[in-house]
Amino acid sequence: MITSFPAFLLGLQEVEGSFSTTLPYGKLEEFIMTTPLIGQIAMVAFDFAPDGWYLCDGTLHDIISDENDILASILAGKYNQPGDPTQGTFRVPDLRGRVPLGINPMAGNSDNDRNSYGLGDKSGSEQVELTQANLPEIQMKLKATNADSNETSPSGSALLSKPRSSIYATGATNFVEMDCISSSIGSSENNAHNNLQPYLAINFIIAYQGIDPRS
Repeated sequence: MITSFPAFLLGLQEVEGSFSTTLPYGKLEEFIMTTPLIGQIAMVAFDFAPDGWYLCDGTLHDIISDENDILASILAGKYNQPGDPTQGTFRVPDLRGRVPLGINPMAGNSDNDRNSYGLGDKSGSEQVELTQANLPEIQMKLKATNADSNETSPSGSALLSKPRSSIYATGATNFVEMDCISSSIGSSENNAHNNLQPYLAINFIIAYQGIDPRS
């Protein structure tokens, strides 16, 4: 007799106010731990999907009654792509080269001032190309002294100073246009840089057989 677990969790039948099962004694914990919720995603260190599981590789699956129809109903097309059939198929999440992120439907709330992430949303890029808009404004201060100049060439500790001879004129009319000298540091190649954090590749799988979490 088992009375401390709901029937939907164990798939048991109620008999006169209690639950009965044919599970061998001591196998209850093993049953609970080894029976996944349908739609549950797991990380594994092997590169295949065991029986009852699909790879989280974005594959479009046909809906097969009594096999994966519950998973199709739970996912509700949230991971489908434009152009996918609207009936008879469903697509599993594609976690290849992706990092899972917790959903945040309450963004903008004063108690939860973060970006909004709905179930099935995806964004980000493995490669990023920086543009001028990504660069910060740079302001440089130029120091000078009002002392008379006494050096003919600058050194590491030299400052701009007053010249010993006059170099300014007022009232002149014979103006000459001067060329502007500019210099830039960079590369002419617009190459994107790697935008990945340190990582270890793991296989993601999703259960299509097990316990219906909506029961």
